Formats: sequence, structure tokens, C-alpha cells
Amino acid sequence: MPPRSSQKTKANQKSQPIFHWINLPREIADLTLSYLKTDKKALLACSLVGREFSAMSARDRFSEIDLPWSDKPGELERAEHLLSALLSSTHISSYARSLSIKFHHYDKAAPVVEIYARCLHQFSKLKTLSLHGDHVWSVIWQSIVPMPMQSGILELLRRNFIDTLYIDRLQGVPYEILTSCAQLSTVAVEYFSFAQSTDPPPAGERLCLTKLENLRLSEATDDDGGNQSFIQWMLKKESLINLSFLNRLTIFLPGNSSSPSYIRDLSQLLSLADRHSLRSLYIDFRRERSIWDQSLPNLSIERFQRLRYLRLHIPWCPERIGMSFGNPFPYVLSLLNQLNCHHSIEEISVKIWPLWEGYHRENMLLLTEEGSTTGLILSEIPSLLRLVFILATKAEKHNKTRPPHVSLLRYALAEAFHQVQDKGLLFFETTSDLNGFGEYDNPSLMETVFPVRSYLQKVGCSGPIHRIQYPDY
Repeated sequence: MPPRSSQKTKANQKSQPIFHWINLPREIADLTLSYLKTDKKALLACSLVGREFSAMSARDRFSEIDLPWSDKPGELERAEHLLSALLSSTHISSYARSLSIKFHHYDKAAPVVEIYARCLHQFSKLKTLSLHGDHVWSVIWQSIVPMPMQSGILELLRRNFIDTLYIDRLQGVPYEILTSCAQLSTVAVEYFSFAQSTDPPPAGERLCLTKLENLRLSEATDDDGGNQSFIQWMLKKESLINLSFLNRLTIFLPGNSSSPSYIRDLSQLLSLADRHSLRSLYIDFRRERSIWDQSLPNLSIERFQRLRYLRLHIPWCPERIGMSFGNPFPYVLSLLNQLNCHHSIEEISVKIWPLWEGYHRENMLLLTEEGSTTGLILSEIPSLLRLVFILATKAEKHNKTRPPHVSLLRYALAEAFHQVQDKGLLFFETTSDLNGFGEYDNPSLMETVFPVRSYLQKVGCSGPIHRIQYPDY
């Protein structure tokens, strides 16, 4: 009979759990956090598990910080808590790489804004700054933004090495917002204007925007206050701006009476860009009216020999009462005709909105005749990999029928560019996203309502036909 001690040992072994706690390697923990870094709520929940996990996830949890301008209940307490955390734990502000500030027309939010202005002094390692105005009305900088916040933002720009700046729905912004950032590589502005300064320029002004690679301008035009658009400011500071690194230019043309002068300014801006650096050019005419005769022929793109991506977004609203867009296709073709075999372009994308009925077959035949010449030119570009026509179509909500002009349009395009069809370069978009016009989102329904393949087969298209998503501009 075995001794009693050995029996106790066997009993203890049987009572031990099957699974044991193990220490995960740091690499596995970091990999787990990498999957959660975009989900702030999940990171916050995981940080409550233990102190070690909280410390490890702090860098991701505080990488992006928002300062909302709000008068909601509890917002003042939230602002005070954030300020207290930044003052007591300096590492939190050192983790922040992106800061977003939202301005609104709220008088009751003044105490909250004063606290947030004090928070700005704690950030020293920011890379991205976003300034957002009211989503309904543009915010007037001098009228709405209090002085502590104005000075705090300017000091923030001088103290940090910010390379990405987003500004939308802010009017009358001081020039120092841009001149204070020497490292900017990406600038995106929307519904934006500079304050018209009457003071003479300071002596010894330094260069600005010397490393700009990506520029996105949306509705950057004159307003009633006599302010200056972003392009006007750049042309005024031409001697102090270096666009030799500009790689991507995105322009959303304004829909107002100042468009002809804006087009001239845009042409001058294109002349400042380096002919060897610009790779992507995207021009959106979606909000413009009756500008075809004044605008498109004045834009010159033939000098950009290394342009790889050309994208045009065009509304087409023929014969609608009170709106006359004209026929944009000849001018689009004139842009494409500037290309030649010396260009290294890889993708040409044209997005068209045929919103309304009434386009006649005679105009389609005209498009076919002009497009055949353009198709022949494009077929001679050896670097061209894809020609995309995105046709944003609209179906009637009740009878689910296809507008008659859509089939004519697709037929004409397919007939016009049959040279590139044979090379397998022609693509068509079959969805119908028109930003809230009541279209169908069901892909199977869209394939039934808009059978693109059948139209291309009618003209003997031998190239592949694909369903593609809208490019992310």
C-alpha cells in the first residue's frame, strides 16, 4: 500500500486545472492591438481589463483627439476632465498625432471653448490638424472663434511639425494658418477663404508650401465679405510658393457667377505646377452651370508628360428648364485630344451624370463621330491601362424603367471608343449613386434595369467588361 504522502500528491495533481495562465509575447499583444486601433470603443473596453493592457493601448486610444464645440449637457465636464488628464499625464498629449476642432455658432459653448484653448498648449507631436466649421453655415473666423482659440491654434501650428491640414466651412481665415506650417505636404480646403488683409506684407517673408504634394480645393471661391480664395492667395504669393513636389491636384469648381475668373486662376495655378511631378489630376464640374464655353478649352494638360491619372466629373442636364449645361462631350474630348504617345498616363476616368431625358439621337451621332477620333488617339498611348466611363444613371422609383437616353448614351460611347475596346481598356460603372436622388442600390436590380453588357455586345465589344466601384478621390 503506497504511503499517505504519495496519495495526497496524486490527489493534488488531479485537482489542478487543465489550463494554465501564460504570458503572451509582446509581439502578439501588439498585433492584437493593431486590429483594434481604429475602433476606439473596443480599445477603451479592453483597457479596462488591466493596467498593463491599458498602458499598451494608450498610444492607439489617444492617437486621434476631437475637441467638439458643443453646448450639450455634460460637455463642460468632459472638457474639464480632458484638460485635467492632459495636465496630470503629459504622455497622453505626446501620443496624439491627429487633432480635430469643430466650430459652431453656439454662444453657450464659450466656457467649453476656453477650456479647450488651454488644452492646445499641451500638444507637441501632432502631424494632422483638422478645423471644421458648422455643417450648415460657414463660420466666420473673426466673429465666432474667440481670441484665445485663435492664438492657441497659431501657436499650435508653430510648435508642431504638422504635415496634413484640413479646413472646411471657415471664412476669413488669417494667412498665418498656412505660413506657420513649413512641413505641409497635404492641404484640403472646402468652403474656405482667406481674410482680405490691408496690411503690407512683412519684410523678409519666408517660403511656404515648399513640400506640398497633395492639394484638394473644393468651392474655394470669393464670398460676399470680399475675402480671398485659396487659389488667389497662391497666385499672389507665387514668388514664395514652390510647387515642384505637387503630385496630386483635386479641384471642385464653384457653382457661381465668378467661375470664368476662377477658371483663369486655375489655369495659372496649373502653370505653376512642375511638369514632371504632377501624377494625378481630378476636376469636378458637378456644381457648375453653363461654363463649357469658357472653361474647358482654357485648361491645358498637355505639358504634364508624366500624368498617370486623369479624372473628370461632369453633370449632364440637357434641356431642363432654367438649367443649360450644353453638350460637355466635345470639350471633354478636346481635353483628351491633348494627350499623345509621349504621355505616361495609365488611367482616364470620366464620370457623367445624365440626370434628365431629352438628349436627341442627332447629338449622339455627333458624339460618335468626334469620339472615334479621340478613341484613335487614345489607342496610340502605350502606357494606357484603363479607360473608365462612370455613368451615374437614374431610374424612376415606381415603374423601375430605364430613362431612354441612357441606352443611347452608352451605345454612343461604346461606338465612339471601339478602338480602345479592342485593347480591353473600356470599363463601365453599373451602379447609380446620385447622392440622394432616390436610386436603387441593389446590384442585382441595377444589372436588370441597366444591362450594360447587352449594349456593348451590340457594337461588338471584344474587351472585358467589369463592375468597378467609384474611385476614391
